[in-house]
Amino acid sequence: MKKKLLVEFVLKDEKLPSIYKSPQPARSLIPDWYKSASAHIDKEEFKILSGGKRNGTYKKCVPFMDAITSGYVITLPADVMVTKNDKGEQVFQWIVDGNIVALHDKKEHPGFPIPKNYSNRVFTWIGQYIVKTPKGYSCLFTHPLNNYGLPFRVLSGVVDTDNYGMPVDSPFMIEKDFTGIIPEGTPICQVIPFKRNNWISVRKVANKKELENWINFYFRKMVSAYKASVWSRKSYE
Repeated sequence: MKKKLLVEFVLKDEKLPSIYKSPQPARSLIPDWYKSASAHIDKEEFKILSGGKRNGTYKKCVPFMDAITSGYVITLPADVMVTKNDKGEQVFQWIVDGNIVALHDKKEHPGFPIPKNYSNRVFTWIGQYIVKTPKGYSCLFTHPLNNYGLPFRVLSGVVDTDNYGMPVDSPFMIEKDFTGIIPEGTPICQVIPFKRNNWISVRKVANKKELENWINFYFRKMVSAYKASVWSRKSYE
């Protein structure tokens, strides 16, 4: 059995209300649209299409699922309402105690390419947790992976959480036309611990025979070939 490593989420202030829930394993917050999706095209049973292609959807893609369920997810502690002021700028409001959102000064992101249909202002989900990992381990803080149905987009960052002793904020952009309530419990950041290593890269040409053998080995299974051949279970508790 693989050794289990400890990642700690330390609430920065004991006076913060109990609504600030501990980050949860990502597998416990799988989006509803993924749960309800059909595993096969047109909701049919498994079959082989022309050219040997199978009729699976993204629901059958294990790497896609692995991304969604990797690490831990920080959620919004309370409803946040987004309205627009007289200048047409988006304003964030909440009722509970504590700071949830802050605005970055535009001078902090000169020349940063803002995606189409997003506001040119950058906000931040204010971090409430200090994240601690074992020596040699860092964390990727990123937008909830493959979850693009949210009205905001979190920027990604890697923090050496074995040495960093402060809460980690999550800068984000929001769709420029969005107004309404972002509900409590919405995933706002995914945290994935990983071990730091030094790497080098080389470029090679595949051995044709080895590749043919691998393809035949892989497709010996019609269903769940990836899972049967190469997948390793990941555990986050």
